[in-house]
Amino acid sequence: MSSLLTTQILKFPSTAHLEDSTLGIGDTGDGLIPFDALRQEGCEVFYEEKVDGANSGFRFDKDGLPYGQSRGRYLDLSDRSNPRERDFNLFKDWLLAHQDELLERFLDRYVVYGEWAGMLHTIFYDRLPHFFIEFDIFDLETNQFLSTDERHSLCEGLPFVSAPVLYRGQPRDMAHMKSLVGTSCFRSPLIPERDSFGNCTGRMTSDWRPSLKAACDVVGDDYDARLEKLDQTDEMEGIYAKAERDGKVVARYKWVKPGFKQTINNADEHWHSRFMVPNLLDGPTDIFPPYLQQAGISERANYDPGKPWAWSPFTPGELPTEPEDILSAICDSSPSI
Repeated sequence: MSSLLTTQILKFPSTAHLEDSTLGIGDTGDGLIPFDALRQEGCEVFYEEKVDGANSGFRFDKDGLPYGQSRGRYLDLSDRSNPRERDFNLFKDWLLAHQDELLERFLDRYVVYGEWAGMLHTIFYDRLPHFFIEFDIFDLETNQFLSTDERHSLCEGLPFVSAPVLYRGQPRDMAHMKSLVGTSCFRSPLIPERDSFGNCTGRMTSDWRPSLKAACDVVGDDYDARLEKLDQTDEMEGIYAKAERDGKVVARYKWVKPGFKQTINNADEHWHSRFMVPNLLDGPTDIFPPYLQQAGISERANYDPGKPWAWSPFTPGELPTEPEDILSAICDSSPSI
């Protein structure tokens, strides 16, 4: 690990919040940015799901040595006993297991940033396609962040996934962006509640809670106590919004849904101090052990970050706008049990 002293760490830059966003714990409070900041001349905007994980990344030095990082510090890839890094032990195993193929693609030119979603924070995920979800890549030669299309092309075929792209095109307005904050692509979807006769009751429920119970049982945690400290809205955390031009990211903002910070405050503890409860994969994935897979998945979908709604059951644009019509459409399309 001595080479860590000579290889400068590149911390992922702080990202400003768009107007009406919930400022999260640990954010600098730079102020809220007007939505119009996304209207950059000649730019296309990309909205990605903001995944509730641990900010992480990796790179290689000129000698081909791997470096894993979390925010502003390097991880010790050779140490699995450090209590500060306990939630990254599986990340370390994964990086070392794939270092040859990752080095071949990224060399010492790129720094890859992502969310490590191996451990539960505030939103529980039970159908992850992978635990490392890439969301940005920095090119050390050009001193620029790659565009979304360049990132996806560079990462194709590698053993991780990229963040879901919910929208690309010209920015419309704040209401349109917020409309995309539905059920996370990585949680079991909302389903209609039915009575004992199989009739739709008019209420919606979600089937990620049994998966949370299974995850708690794996590590011996108290399911009811854990559930009380989590976001139970069935929605994703928020959105990363990027303005891109000529193959470069020229502006980046985030929007966190109302109530998310309050959920963290109500829990009265930082996720890092909690009992370690894993998120779950949707099926056999990479080097990860079978007990981290959701039970009952018989057939896996193909995850494509450019078409995340193929991974989830419904596209927002395909649904009616009125809540009662949405419920009716889902009930009509969902077989009774």
